[in-house]
This record gives sequence, structure tokens and C-alpha cells, in this order.
Amino acid sequence: MKKITRVLFISDVHGSTPVFTKALGAAAAYKAEILIHGGDIIGKYITPFFHTDGSIRVEIMGEQRSLKNDAETRAAEAAVSRIGSYAYHTEPEAWKELLANPGAMNQVFFKLAEERLASWVRLAEEKLKPLGIRLFLNIGNDDFQDLGKTIEASNYVIYPNNKVLELNEDHELLSLGNTNITPWNCEGDLEEPELQRMLDALAAKLKDPWRALFTLHGPPVDTKLDVAPLLDKELRPIYLPGGEPQMVHVGCKAVRALLQRVQPMAGLHGHIHESRGYEKLGRTMCFNPGSEYTIGVLSSLLLNLSRDKVESFMFLSA
Repeated sequence: MKKITRVLFISDVHGSTPVFTKALGAAAAYKAEILIHGGDIIGKYITPFFHTDGSIRVEIMGEQRSLKNDAETRAAEAAVSRIGSYAYHTEPEAWKELLANPGAMNQVFFKLAEERLASWVRLAEEKLKPLGIRLFLNIGNDDFQDLGKTIEASNYVIYPNNKVLELNEDHELLSLGNTNITPWNCEGDLEEPELQRMLDALAAKLKDPWRALFTLHGPPVDTKLDVAPLLDKELRPIYLPGGEPQMVHVGCKAVRALLQRVQPMAGLHGHIHESRGYEKLGRTMCFNPGSEYTIGVLSSLLLNLSRDKVESFMFLSA
């Protein structure tokens, strides 16, 4: 009988605590030996909770709320966490000052993101360590790159970024969270030549590329995994005459070149939330589980690996 390794792959949780918690539960429920997060851990924005006249005002998803007690406040904070935002308690004037100081705002954002990530790492240790499920938790282009230090502080959760690691006795894991340049000029965006250099250096460390898994946050260009709306100069989608958004390929040339040259067992990608799917490049099976973190849905991919190939896979939603 073939030895089978079961891997659960997720990506782009973007600060949603319910989605991350579901991933830990899914890894246990599906009896995965390994859980991999492919990048983009942090949320997108801060939600101010304004303290005025003995009450707290907050706007969540367009709804104005006036919070009158601790129970209502905790419920509102949970709602904010569910959509990947960060609750920040402040006063209106202090918030205006923060908006006028991008450097200070960035410091607040980093602190909130770091605190949530640290709490997730502790939760993963608590839930996964007794079961022997290994967690490889990577950052993406959208993340503060220094957040890797928060993961590295764990004695159980593994930070795989820009490394080749042993997944088990049969497989290696090559990981990189950086992507090609995006319209948002994120901290982890790199020019294609630099990405190619980094990827080639990583591939040179592989002992057995044929049996490796590549977790590369950016998907290969010109596939089903990298299709996203075309944006104008104001970062708004451009619509066709029929009303649907105009879609274009936005993936990474360097990733495609590496996969076609090295031909690993599988490429595990994320980054483009709306491009959930699967495609083969030569023998390499490439996947993007997509992301629906904004509505609290866990999008994931379950893989069954033998020593030499992907025996089966299933896309999951919960």
C-alpha cells in the first residue's frame, strides 16, 4: 500500500480570525498531517471605535452602531475581526491626527497586525501541536515583511519564507511570499528579474525537485489561476459594455518559468482571490484555492500525496 501524505493548503486569510480558526479545525477534521498557509496574513484596514460622551461609535460594513456596554463592544470587535479588519479604540480628534501622519498610522497598523498574528500562532500551537499537525505559516506580498519574526518566535509553527525545507521524508517545500509588482506597490512586491533570481537560488537548494511542493504566493502568468479585473488609474475595475468587469492575466512570469523548467510535483498559489482553480504546466499540478475571507468563508485545498505524485485533490469551502 502506498504511503499517503495529506496536506491542507490555504492562502489569503487577510486577518480574518474565523477563517484562520476554521483552517485549524479543518486540518484536524480531514486528518491532515500538514497545514500550509501560502501568504497574505494581515487584514486590509483599521476600523476606529470612537469614544465620545460615555458611548462608543463605530461603522461596520456601512452600518453605524452606538455601543452602550461591554457585550455590545465585544460583539462589534468580533464582527470587525470576522471581516479581517482591526478594531482600534480612539477619540475623533486623535483619529484625525493619525490620518494626517502616515508614519504613525503605519506603526499602529503594524502593532495591531502583529498582536493578532501572535494570537493566531498561540492558537495554532494549542490546537495543532497535540495532534502532531505541522503548520507552515507564510507571509505574502501584502504583509509587513517583518511579521516573519513573530512566526519565527514560535517553537512549533514554521516560517518557510524564502527557504527550502523538509516537508517529510519524501518531499521538500520551496516557499516564497513575494510577487511581481501590483498596482498597490505592496511591501513584498518585486520586479520580475529579482523574483527570478530569488527563485533560481531557491531551486538550486533542492535535493529532489521532482518530488517537491512549491508554495509561491504569486500564481504563474497566463493560467486560470491569475485572472483578475483590469483596473484604471484610480484602482477601480474597468467594465465592458455588457456590465461585466474586464479580466486580464496578472500572474508572475518568473514563477511560470521556474515551474516549467524545474517541474515540481505541485505549485500551490494564492494572491488572486477570484481565480480559484487548477491547471497543469507540464507534469506540475498548479492550484489556487481562492479566498472569500470577507464573508468569513474558508477556501482551501486538500491534497493526498504519494511519494511520486499528487494522488488526488479536492477544493473545499466552509
